[in-house]
Amino acid sequence: MAETPVALRSESAETIEAVRAVLAVAGLPVAVYPDHADPPAEVGLALDGADRADERWRHAGNRSARVGTREIEAGTLVLPAGADRLLALARAANRRVRARVVGVVGAAGASGPPPSPRSSLG
Repeated sequence: MAETPVALRSESAETIEAVRAVLAVAGLPVAVYPDHADPPAEVGLALDGADRADERWRHAGNRSARVGTREIEAGTLVLPAGADRLLALARAANRRVRARVVGVVGAAGASGPPPSPRSSLG
């Protein structure tokens, strides 16, 4: 998981509360940044809820989105109607991928029965 699971750039109390309410379901904390702030170095999901978009926030994190309680621009994730999409984005951005080794094939030698001691040349 990223150092900051979810970062929100917004000074709107309404947007901040809407995002926190949705992400509380997943148990993900939300770090809130003022409109003029740079995005954090490591973030799972970067949310831009400021009135003016900031390209640095659009390209920060594993995933990013524009959010608000009203449509700021085309493609804005409007809350609460878009709560299910926000939750899916946050979970995907912070998913831990784990692998487990269950065996090693062909690590040494060949697979199959050992060769017979008799020659096939007759």
